[in-house]
Amino acid sequence: MESSPEQRPSLANDYIESWYSLIGNPDYHLMNSDAYDGYWCWEIALVVKLFNIDDRAFINHPYYPKDLVYNNER
Repeated sequence: MESSPEQRPSLANDYIESWYSLIGNPDYHLMNSDAYDGYWCWEIALVVKLFNIDDRAFINHPYYPKDLVYNNER
């Protein structure tokens, strides 16, 4: 089901707010591996970029990779 453009910022915000618990609250930083790259919600960056979603509601969320979305456009 597709949401309206007006609903998308709120839905994206809801998703990023619940993202960490949705992935099972992992402790990646405690793993004995060189694969740790931070706690980033990569999929929300893709959705924001593809659907041109206004991200002002969550631009400073710690899991939102805003630099990936804007690549110095701001």
